[in-house]
Amino acid sequence: MEDKTFELMSKLYAEMNSRFDGIDSRFNVIDKKLDGIDKKLDKKAEKSDIARIKAKLDNMSKALSDINTLTYEKLSDLEKQLENISLKVEKQDIEIRVIKNIAN
Repeated sequence: MEDKTFELMSKLYAEMNSRFDGIDSRFNVIDKKLDGIDKKLDKKAEKSDIARIKAKLDNMSKALSDINTLTYEKLSDLEKQLENISLKVEKQDIEIRVIKNIAN
């Protein structure tokens, strides 16, 4: 009876080992597939990061362009105001000279 038990145990051990080997090989295949998926995701993440950065730079570029336009417009307004003030000062200088000439 001991021989039969030993044979049965040996068969069970061999069968379990072969199944574990099968499971190990399946896990190895799954690991390789997961590694491939990780690499693809990393590449996609890099592409999406680049796209996001480009969009951000485009927005910043547009904002800088808008700021430049607003600055130019404001500078033009200030130049017009300065020109008006200069004309007023010249007119007042002329009026002051006329008044001084009449007073003398």
